[in-house]
Amino acid sequence: MARPFKYTPEELEKKVNEYFKKKEKESEEKKLVFCSIRDLASFLKIDLQTFYNYDSRPGYSNITKKARDRIIAVWEQQLFYPGRNASGAIFYLKNFGGMADKVEHNHSGQIEHKHQHAARIEDLSTEQLQTITAALEALQREKDTIDVTPKSIEDLPVQEKEEEEGEGENT
Repeated sequence: MARPFKYTPEELEKKVNEYFKKKEKESEEKKLVFCSIRDLASFLKIDLQTFYNYDSRPGYSNITKKARDRIIAVWEQQLFYPGRNASGAIFYLKNFGGMADKVEHNHSGQIEHKHQHAARIEDLSTEQLQTITAALEALQREKDTIDVTPKSIEDLPVQEKEEEEGEGENT
């Protein structure tokens, strides 16, 4: 059987409130206020893992959540102190406060694929065969078309130009 927790829920809540009163006093004294879950665990004289273990126990989890929220609030406030470098607060909030520089979107669902593929030409309808034939004929006409724009004539090799000019004289 696991060892019992050091604090009852009531005792834990009282000690967490003491921790934040201490931090408020430091703030009033214009000291740099540092809050973290590790610092709170140290104040409580418990291991960090023990603090996390409180999360899974009825009666404790709401206390640990409130404590984490208060710690995040302290870090958020530090973003707005004039003349203070906010990079430490930004780092803490990104890594422990669930904040990010960008918004990420996750999409889920299915895409329905409704058209059918015929495995054999015999399975195609007359309409489908006529459509395919028309498309193939259009491709062939496009292939047989000669480009006679001035740019295309300039791009011809010299020998082809001379042959074309010679043909023009004979007609």
